[in-house]
Amino acid sequence: MIISNKWFILLIGLTLLLSACGTKEDVIIDQSVGGEDGGHQLEEELINELKNELKEELREELKEEIEEELREQLAAVHQETEENTGNELEQDKGELGWEGQWELNDHPDLNGYLHIYQETNEGFYFDIHVAYTHVGEIEGAYAIKNGNIAKSIEDEYGCVMTLRRTGNFITSEEGSECYVWSGMAIDLNREFTR
Repeated sequence: MIISNKWFILLIGLTLLLSACGTKEDVIIDQSVGGEDGGHQLEEELINELKNELKEELREELKEEIEEELREQLAAVHQETEENTGNELEQDKGELGWEGQWELNDHPDLNGYLHIYQETNEGFYFDIHVAYTHVGEIEGAYAIKNGNIAKSIEDEYGCVMTLRRTGNFITSEEGSECYVWSGMAIDLNREFTR
């Protein structure tokens, strides 16, 4: 804290001035304010007035410093909140980036899609369809997300599908019991893109 020395110096100067050797003028001042004690009384009043002015100035300086410190802290908290909100929004974009129509692209002779819908932060529903001369498909399955991997809830046959998302690609991987959903010579182990 920076304290203005002007009041302190002024107080010392006045104290030294008033305590200096008495002169004829001091006696006149003393007599005009009530005798010799009147000079001391005037000196005390001046000192008290200077003290009060100094206290007021110090209060104002302290108040300004506290307000400035609070503004800086508030600005830091605001900036941190904005950064965290920005990170959360980026994270949400990543977590909620599954939903949509994904097209099969890993084999030129196959047709198919992966449709993801009703996505939440926890998971989503999906339909997967792959066709050539045979068809493999699962409809209305629910998958629970964990980062860039989502696993379907085990169905009545024990089938669990794993979906891995990397950028604009999703790779599907069927569990060992998922063969009941695909025909002969076709499987659901595929790559989809938007």
